[in-house]
Amino acid sequence: MDKEFPTLEIEASVVEAAKLLAKQGKGYIIVLEKGKPYGIVTEWDLVSKVLAVEKDPKKVSLRQITSTPLVTIDPDEDLLKASELMHVKGIKRLPVVKGGHLRRDNRHEHRPEVRRVRQQVGQGHPQVVFPDRLTGAVVDLDAPSKEFRF
Repeated sequence: MDKEFPTLEIEASVVEAAKLLAKQGKGYIIVLEKGKPYGIVTEWDLVSKVLAVEKDPKKVSLRQITSTPLVTIDPDEDLLKASELMHVKGIKRLPVVKGGHLRRDNRHEHRPEVRRVRQQVGQGHPQVVFPDRLTGAVVDLDAPSKEFRF
């Protein structure tokens, strides 16, 4: 789970987004409208919606390529619910949002009631650690590590 994640306002250009993606190394940007979560833009969006169709990245705003509505989850839900939602919606990233604001805190990370679940869907599949509640951030299945700790 990413505790820090890149954000840009919806009127930012694709060039600004690409620079932020390169700097942050996350593979996605949470797009904000007036400071509130609006949608998401991924590296794939830049490739498929801008570069592959030969649009000028300087002239394309995030508004034109953002995937909306942003699918989110409340921090009071558990990670199993997050996993089910991600599966049903076919998404790899799930921002944790409360009251219209992205959560960035780690208030439950120290709790001892952490359940470990090993998924064995294929060889080398990562170990997933499920806390009782989401701690805030973005659940990201494209994280570079083979071991995820939420």
